[in-house]
Amino acid sequence: MLRIKHLKVSILTASGEIEFQAEFRAGLNIIRGDNSSGKSTLLSCIAYVLGMEELLGGKSETVLSYALRDYVELETGKAPIISSSVMLEIENKEKRIVC
Repeated sequence: MLRIKHLKVSILTASGEIEFQAEFRAGLNIIRGDNSSGKSTLLSCIAYVLGMEELLGGKSETVLSYALRDYVELETGKAPIISSSVMLEIENKEKRIVC
């Protein structure tokens, strides 16, 4: 049994760094939000880090949203992405944590 504990997405743009973090608790976790708020991007990040991106119909980084590869939309307009990274913290049944 594996349990996802924490997800961290870091995006570096010319306008600065953008970071998103999510904590997952034991049991059912519900991801909700408005349209275009990043729910699918969050799930794509998890699949990509676990090497399961082909389950989503893509190969390598092509499964990742433009918001992780190309640009992010800010209040001031589109900011090109310089780099992005995803960190996933997983716990096994012995309570050992792997990042």
